[in-house]
This record gives sequence, C-alpha cells and structure tokens, in this order.
Amino acid sequence: GAAPTMGILFSQQALQKKSLVDLAESLPYQMELVGGAMSVVAGTDPSGALTQTNLQRTQQRSLDVGLTLGRFPEATVKSFSIPGGRDWEAQLEAQGMLQEGWKVFLVIARHRATADIVEKLQETHPKAAIIGGMATGETLYRIRHREVQELDEGVVGLMFAGDVPLAAFVSRGARGLGDAPLTFGPDDLQPIWEGSKIEGQMPTH
Repeated sequence: GAAPTMGILFSQQALQKKSLVDLAESLPYQMELVGGAMSVVAGTDPSGALTQTNLQRTQQRSLDVGLTLGRFPEATVKSFSIPGGRDWEAQLEAQGMLQEGWKVFLVIARHRATADIVEKLQETHPKAAIIGGMATGETLYRIRHREVQELDEGVVGLMFAGDVPLAAFVSRGARGLGDAPLTFGPDDLQPIWEGSKIEGQMPTH
C-alpha cells in the first residue's frame, strides 16, 4: 500500500539504456535502486515458485530479469556508486559511507579494489553487516531520482541506517544457485549469525 523506496535489479545480460530509462520513469522519484548483469538470475514467478536463468544452461532459460522492490518505513536507505579509476577512498567520504550510523551495506562490485573497499567499510563500521558479491556480467546499474547510471567497472550498492528489519546469512554449501536441481533447506540456515536486527559483524567464509 506504500510506494517502494529501494530496489535491486539483476539481469541475465546487460539491459539496453532505453529499458533502464523506461524502468526509472515508472518508479517513484525517491527510489534508490542498484544492480548488475549476472550469469545466473534467480527469483520467484507470479505463483511464488523459484525460477532461475543460467547462461551456462540455456535449457533452463526461464527468467531474464530479477527485480526486487521494498520499503522499510523506519529505516533510511541510500544508494552509492564508485566508478572504477577514481580515488575510491575519496568517493567513500564524499558519498557519506564513512559517516556513523550505517548498519547494513549491500555491495555489488566489478572493481579491482573491492577487498580494500569492504575492509575499509568494516573498519569504519565494525558492527555493520556487509553483504553482496562480484557481478559476473559487464555492467552495473544505479537508478536514483529516476536518473540512470551504468558502470562497466566500479561498485554500486545500498546502505541502511535506523531500524533495519534485515537478517543476513551465508549459504554454507559449495554448490552455486546455478547448479540444478536447486534445493534449499534447514541446513542452509544454520545460525551462523543470530538476531532479528543487524547488530554484529558478519562472519566471512
């Protein structure tokens, strides 16, 4: 019943600029959305069943784009974009990522300094959860105030402050989402981190 304020967009292949512009114009002005092209895109279909697209398994081609929209009324969400080739430390400072109060960072990266960027964020926010990964495609997306930004190298993401109703977990299996058959059960949700809100540092594997 309320307009979404944040979004995550994954596509099997890089989307055309016109498609991104059309999407941006259909979203609320306050929307903060990031994403990228991925070899595997997973999501739910209208019936709620899990479906996926895998570039390596063309016979499973059933989903080209995965789009998640959400709204956390008591949380603050802001997107960020760090183009490759720029001073990433200066970008962290300029975009407010080093200010106190951020509890969760979602990071989608195609940047040679990704490990250093994540380490800097964790040092600055020792109690924050940092989740995300490397984009396997060649394009990253950011839509903010209906303006589209595309990066072929860099980092995009979302950061959350306030009352963040998120819990994070890491799958402990070695099998990727792109491997069939796809199963997900209680063993994948062992409490490697516990709590209803983000208050501790995420373990790394």
